[in-house]
Amino acid sequence: MEIKAILTAAVLAGAATANAGDTAPQHGFQLQAALPIAHLSPKTVTDIKDHISTEGVSITSRSELGQTTFFDFSFTTLGSPTFERDMNVDYQTFDIAIGKRIALNERVNLTAKVLTGHLSVSSDTENVKVTHAYHVGAGVGLEASINQRYGVVAELVSWDEDAYAATVGVYCKF
Repeated sequence: MEIKAILTAAVLAGAATANAGDTAPQHGFQLQAALPIAHLSPKTVTDIKDHISTEGVSITSRSELGQTTFFDFSFTTLGSPTFERDMNVDYQTFDIAIGKRIALNERVNLTAKVLTGHLSVSSDTENVKVTHAYHVGAGVGLEASINQRYGVVAELVSWDEDAYAATVGVYCKF
């Protein structure tokens, strides 16, 4: 998938420049790219179908609102699973979140956030309830800094009742 190739190239470029960019962030802004492994449960006319998807990508911009509070804006695509009879379902979400960070040590932080946004579930068949709905969700995660500018992040996020994901990614502070 092209998105994974681009994300992998960005991760490698970030890692290659990690020592060169070892300066403190100037504006409290962070850009994060991650790959989700999602559990999707689209509601069909007859029942609920479960699917694990590894085809997504998540891009998040984070603004620091102080030492321990942050604001996120994110776009996440959770993949396009295919069910029986070539039934395709696309999941995409645009979210805003507010969260807190708790330092576990000098380099590792625990994060927690609440979010709201727009979840779009679309299908090429009438058997799936297509939704374009506002939703709420929550997430918890760990951030580990490589240096003052770069780090890695792992997060669990749940969107209402039909989708949740584990993500692993990288971030860069500006």
